[in-house]
Amino acid sequence: GDAFAIVRRDADSFTAQLGKAKAPYTQWHWQDLKTYIGSPVIQNFDANSMLIGGREWFGHQPKTTLVKMAKSTGEILNRLIFPSAGDNAYPGLAKLNHKTYMCYYSAHENQRCQIYLAQVDV
Repeated sequence: GDAFAIVRRDADSFTAQLGKAKAPYTQWHWQDLKTYIGSPVIQNFDANSMLIGGREWFGHQPKTTLVKMAKSTGEILNRLIFPSAGDNAYPGLAKLNHKTYMCYYSAHENQRCQIYLAQVDV
């Protein structure tokens, strides 16, 4: 099947890139996502979409987010913004019994990093 990759860029445009390749995965095609995604994690959602968790910037505030993205176009279909601020992100994603879970860390409650677990509906 097709392979997908998310690349964080901390220079140049500071926007994430979505890579797509078909077997044998030697020719990659890259698309600019027009948003910064730090500490990205990617997970297949269904035949047409994928989930991408990471840290995005809204104004001068970093927030941990989860987006549902169309595989064919890179269009963001849905975005969840989690309670987060300061040092945050590095999410993990898991599917269990037809439910999706995301864990991440954030220092938004008392300026100390704590770990959070959320069951999400996307």
